[in-house]
Amino acid sequence: MTVKKLDDGHTFLFEFTQKNDKEKILKRRPYNVNGVLIVIKDLNSSDTIDFTSDSFLVAVVGLPLYLCTDDFLPTLKSRVGDNNVVFLGTSNNNRFIYLRVDVDLKKPLRPGFYIGQNQNRFVEFKYWNLGDFCYNCGMIGHVKGNCVHLPVGRALNATSVTHVYGPWLRHSPVETSCQIGLVILPDDVGECEKSLTYPQFCIEVEFKMLAVCNTITESATRSISRFRFPCSYLYTETESTDFTTTSKAYEVIKREIYEKTPSFLGCFKHMPLNMPDVTESLVEELKLIQKDKFSCDDKWLTLKLQIILQYPLTLVDHETLLSIFRERVIERKTSSLIKKRVEKNENLLSLST
Repeated sequence: MTVKKLDDGHTFLFEFTQKNDKEKILKRRPYNVNGVLIVIKDLNSSDTIDFTSDSFLVAVVGLPLYLCTDDFLPTLKSRVGDNNVVFLGTSNNNRFIYLRVDVDLKKPLRPGFYIGQNQNRFVEFKYWNLGDFCYNCGMIGHVKGNCVHLPVGRALNATSVTHVYGPWLRHSPVETSCQIGLVILPDDVGECEKSLTYPQFCIEVEFKMLAVCNTITESATRSISRFRFPCSYLYTETESTDFTTTSKAYEVIKREIYEKTPSFLGCFKHMPLNMPDVTESLVEELKLIQKDKFSCDDKWLTLKLQIILQYPLTLVDHETLLSIFRERVIERKTSSLIKKRVEKNENLLSLST
């Protein structure tokens, strides 16, 4: 690739020897350097190049499940942008919708929109790789300290208000902290366990998410797997792909944590858990537990591997999270009620009774 500075002094020409390289650069837009947006355009796309717009990846967060349909997609596209809005896909059971949008840099960013009969629920737009922008007026190109406008406000909930523009418009990795620990549980010994001829661990993997907003903490816990392996795995060496040796227990724990992690907890795969020394420390802790807790006659020990992820939230994101949690509670209760009605062969049209 070569870079040439054009005569106007602030435009640069990038020339690629491989077409694939150019396509990758265009696909990963937008770019910013120290918060300053770098607008990159395809020279072959048009006779005239418009640098007053740029392509952004936008995540739609907080849209109720009943609106996550093909019928609502045209309306959603019109809310997020006027030109060249492309649907990319969904994640987290359709909870998050991703769009590629040409953002008009001459206009304020679109923060989201209200829905509901009373227009009391706000659906957020979050922009990937969004650099500096004004928290007062929502324009890219200057920051709050250089703006002549007053902040724009909106209702946060029934009792409080917030600003329309703020850091919550950025879709960026959240600084998180992760705690990992093994807890010994009361043995749940059944007939199968009584017949074991060698000592084994039974480990339940539990993820706990703590969302912290000021002094408010919301938590959600989910057990994703329960597995067992012989204590002998702690001392059985295996050869990995890079020709290093490790214990069989290391391989089992790593597989059970990472391969069975649900999609909505995919962020854990990028946490310190994925570092070899963390898994190795768990194996060493298991060795100590085995020496300390297993007697000659013990053949079974139940443990819980608890993984706690804590991440901070803004007030706006906290309100959106509450809306999602409330909707999920309603879905679970409705699903449970339908299941009971089906099992009892009862009328499904009177779920409110």
